[in-house]
Amino acid sequence: MRRLPKSLLAGLSRPLRARSPLPPLHPPTPNHPKPRRFPFSTQTLAPAPPPPSDAAAAAKPAGLAFLEAAELHESEGDHSKALDLAIKALAPLHESHGGWSLPVARALRLAGTAASRAGLAGDGLESLVAAAEVVDYLAPARRGDPEVAAVGAAVYEQLARAKMAMGRRWDAVGDLRRALELRTGCLDEASAELGDAYRDVAEAYAGVLDFDKALPLCLKSLGIAERRFGEDSAEVAKVRRLLAAVYTGLGRHVDALEQIELARMAYERLGLNVELSQVEIDGSNIRILLGKSEETLNDLKRVIEAGRQGERGTRTSICYDG
Repeated sequence: MRRLPKSLLAGLSRPLRARSPLPPLHPPTPNHPKPRRFPFSTQTLAPAPPPPSDAAAAAKPAGLAFLEAAELHESEGDHSKALDLAIKALAPLHESHGGWSLPVARALRLAGTAASRAGLAGDGLESLVAAAEVVDYLAPARRGDPEVAAVGAAVYEQLARAKMAMGRRWDAVGDLRRALELRTGCLDEASAELGDAYRDVAEAYAGVLDFDKALPLCLKSLGIAERRFGEDSAEVAKVRRLLAAVYTGLGRHVDALEQIELARMAYERLGLNVELSQVEIDGSNIRILLGKSEETLNDLKRVIEAGRQGERGTRTSICYDG
């Protein structure tokens, strides 16, 4: 094998001469940080201040006035104005009540809700997360306080909606579960509001296909609805349809069909034709899973005939009015 000359080897081993780098074709744009809409963080929240004097307590704090005005604008659908007022309320509320206080949590929740509805998803999520931290700080010391439970449940429910809108459905289920825990601490076990909360969390678990956790919550919601509204009510039928979906997800098709039949009879007695058609279609899908194709065809024919009769009735009423 031919060997390279010594001088060539020395030239190859010599380090390359340092050269200045070539200038970029397009100079990079300056990286200016984006302005933050929410100039706050839970790390900067201060504890509650000492009790104010009698004169200061008698006067209405500016923070609460801003907060009430923000809530009014939010109820009227003016999300931009509500957001501005909620942000203005934060500094005076922080000064008068302390950062880790319920009024600050209310303002943060309202700011997050308004921001989310105004299209500022990131800012809204940041505000709602801060509100949740304040609620979790207050909840252990004020266990059973209905005001803390109500504000905390509203915070976590809105946080769940914001995460669902961003596609984070698994995270949203945990927030709905936390809202349910806060409600169970202060609501009566037979209250309709608690029954709705059980149903919402069960529906969220079913939405992420966790049917094992959805089942006990759905059964609790069904029991409350039966005691509050009666077995033949539309509210109970609605929960039965959800329970049928949960049973179907668990592979318990016979139990699912039983719930569908009970819901169908309730809608039929109440004369709710639209809901009746929907529940009959649900029953047809379950019968297909059970291999009952002939009964499925009969159900679908009944739905089609009911739809035709509804169209005829609509046309008759239009001709009569004309």
